[in-house]
Amino acid sequence: MDFFPLYRETTNLIFGGRVFKTRRAMLEPFNASPGAGKIPTSITQYDMLPKRKDAPGYRMFCLAVSGDGTILAVAGEDGRIFSWSRGSTLPFTTLGGLASVEKMLFMPGDERLLAFLEDGTIHAWNPGTAQPAINVVAAHAKGIHAARLASDHLELFTGGLDGWIRSWTISNFELLHEIKSPKHGVLSLLPCKDDGNAFLYSGNVNGTIAMIDADEWKLVHSIPAHNGPVYYLGQIASRLFISAGDDDFMRFWRIGNEHSSLEVHAGQGKVLDVLLLEPAFNLALKVDQGSRLLASAGGDGTIVLWEIDVDSIACRQVAKFPAHERTIEQLVPDPAGGAFYSLAADGCVKHWMA
Repeated sequence: MDFFPLYRETTNLIFGGRVFKTRRAMLEPFNASPGAGKIPTSITQYDMLPKRKDAPGYRMFCLAVSGDGTILAVAGEDGRIFSWSRGSTLPFTTLGGLASVEKMLFMPGDERLLAFLEDGTIHAWNPGTAQPAINVVAAHAKGIHAARLASDHLELFTGGLDGWIRSWTISNFELLHEIKSPKHGVLSLLPCKDDGNAFLYSGNVNGTIAMIDADEWKLVHSIPAHNGPVYYLGQIASRLFISAGDDDFMRFWRIGNEHSSLEVHAGQGKVLDVLLLEPAFNLALKVDQGSRLLASAGGDGTIVLWEIDVDSIACRQVAKFPAHERTIEQLVPDPAGGAFYSLAADGCVKHWMA
């Protein structure tokens, strides 16, 4: 199916002395196949930066949403972090202004905003007061492109272009463990468990996935996975995870297995991020409630929705639609439920609701 946006409302966003458009839009199906489900219909779009022709080189890489869903933050290569309250058209805080920001996440509970920079440092901010929450942590010798919290939120995993993978206490950022990933820099991380055994997977610049025993902190396997950088790793079922990369493929893996169970060509140029959607989207798209729904972010600005049968490890495309004018860097769930956000390289953020 192909879709196009029909814009219903336009309001002005005043930011940095300039006026941008905040649009609320509806998606209508175009040449939709008979019997196919409807796409998520409600979109709220925030154009936070001028288009690329007005701001050459200033790409936006990352988006973070607070645990209660009330604060959004975007950041990119000029080092500034813009944060604002959901529902507001005026950013209320500008943070940073240092090295390029490659990754961000909000800390559960205290809602500190962690920023992971190209110079290898970790910064923590209180987005409401614009005050630093911790001293700067020199975590890596080169850029930090991967950061994941453990399931108990007590441990933070980071991966850098220096090839090191490290774990930290989240309370005071004390270094717990470290291991060198084979050969190349780290772009994605996935902590997971299988039959009580803890593993940590890293997706690397050279297309390999490193499988690490997270109990002993030793390398188990280095798996040839993609023809190019591995941008995403994520768990979609109890013993199943997915990788996505620069070669425009998504591959499905059993935890602990060296060989992929399924590979899917996305047709999006490259796949930079994947998001497991909530059951509300199954209902909206008339997809079996027993299936998993994934959204993939494309280098061509499209979002593709996929139905996954985790028992047979089968995959089918449900919908594909042009979502942004530029590469989609990130997909983030809305903590309020039944929705998600997308961020494009030109700074445009969209809110998709089932």
